[in-house]
Amino acid sequence: MANSDPKTHNREKHRTKTSVFSVVFLPTLACNCTCSHCFEELAGHRLEDHNFEKIFIKMRELANTVGCQTLRVYWQGGEVLCLSPESIQKALDVSKSVFAQMDIKIEHHLQTNLLNYDTEKWKDVISSFTLGSISSSVDFPNVYRKTPTISEDEYLNEWCKKKDAAEKDGFTVSVISLPNPETLKLGAKRFYKFYEDEIGIKNVQVNLPFPGSNEGLKPLDLEVLTSFMIDLYDVWIASGRTLNLSPFQAMEDRFFR
Repeated sequence: MANSDPKTHNREKHRTKTSVFSVVFLPTLACNCTCSHCFEELAGHRLEDHNFEKIFIKMRELANTVGCQTLRVYWQGGEVLCLSPESIQKALDVSKSVFAQMDIKIEHHLQTNLLNYDTEKWKDVISSFTLGSISSSVDFPNVYRKTPTISEDEYLNEWCKKKDAAEKDGFTVSVISLPNPETLKLGAKRFYKFYEDEIGIKNVQVNLPFPGSNEGLKPLDLEVLTSFMIDLYDVWIASGRTLNLSPFQAMEDRFFR
């Protein structure tokens, strides 16, 4: 029998189909960091292994509903590497089984602070993620990120050690960077040089703070931030776009493709 509800019919008629649909997956709220700007309500909670099948069946239903060809699952936290390698591998295996007979491709993308990275423990598991890439976070300069045993001043050195180990194992490391007032004082050229020359990162995503999201965030002067972003775009263009720098790269890909 045809659906006679005009509201339901209208929703079905105008439902947008998409080739790619993304979801954020938080299998744990545990974290090994105590960053002052974090907006998550961190706890020791984690998904038990027996729940993975239920979760990925729901994701499969979502993918069917939106009509996507590819479902991208972004693993975040907390800190994902606070889970055991065995649990993560089980989740990846379960998702593969759940989507095995589907026309929908599922991709897994990992975001981690990298501080727990160890070749023997993590290389094989992370190789099961899509594209052999790792997304992490490092700011210039660092005023927020720390752990109970690593200070803000020491954080970058510890992170670079783990980044180098991951790259040695064949992974591409990209970063998210959150500007702070010191970033704006140092300027766009210094910012660009840090990522390209000093730590050798080729994929950088500049995120802007969520207003009022956390009292630990230092306020940014919007006029100064605007000038910084304009200068950064000019530096990027002048450099020949040597970094894959978002949001600029994403915007150009969208506008000029």
